[in-house]
Amino acid sequence: MLTISCLYPFFCEMVYLYNRTIVSDTYTPGTAERLDDPEYYSNVVNRIPANRVAEIQDVAGAVIYLASSAGNMVTGTTLLVDGGWTAQ
Repeated sequence: MLTISCLYPFFCEMVYLYNRTIVSDTYTPGTAERLDDPEYYSNVVNRIPANRVAEIQDVAGAVIYLASSAGNMVTGTTLLVDGGWTAQ
């Protein structure tokens, strides 16, 4: 199963990839209303070392890697696309 984790589920979006579910902290039309609030955005971004929330292309890069032959030996693990949140 292909899963990308989210550490702040209060604004996660569910993206469906065929029959797989990816949960991500991505700036999307569904999260834009909350993330466009400067106070809310600042509160979230101040906790992320990358100093921004993920965008669709950030998650797409991870999906492309895992779906390509470069990711053939990546199994049984969680790939975090969280801007370094868990590395703090």
